[in-house]
Amino acid sequence: SPPPPHRCAPPAAAPVPREREMVKVVTRSTRGLGLKFSLETFNTVRHFSAHTPICYGPNPKNKGSKSWFRYEKYRHAKTVGEAIKLGAKVADLCWELQHENYTLPKATKTVRARGLSPKEVARIEARLASISGPRGLAVSMDSANAAEELAKEEAWLKAKLELTQK
Repeated sequence: SPPPPHRCAPPAAAPVPREREMVKVVTRSTRGLGLKFSLETFNTVRHFSAHTPICYGPNPKNKGSKSWFRYEKYRHAKTVGEAIKLGAKVADLCWELQHENYTLPKATKTVRARGLSPKEVARIEARLASISGPRGLAVSMDSANAAEELAKEEAWLKAKLELTQK
């Protein structure tokens, strides 16, 4: 008979998804229609801290996709810092905020990210603060005319894409 398990043995690691289990996306987006987030979304995510409370809902991603597996890893996080440590990307935070896949509960007491060293907290907060907004925005996101400048840039890009498709 096999020996009894050691009391101090580390818990079994979660199975790593195999490549063949993942869903391959075979279609690509139309040029110029990449990830688009509103200025408000960028501003909200940019002002998160590692200790911002977050509450994820059920996994809305396509089962078996890379983003589905990534979401499964961080969906139980209680703070933004924990979510990033568990694999969330800044783009995930923007996408999921815009699609209401998580809520930002009001903290009734100070929430601290679990398992984060001060160095990790500083790294996460630097990553969040470095968000510069939509590509092509030539002014600061805090500028009063940022939305107007972004609209001009998007109109120019749309016109350019229409010329290249003719």
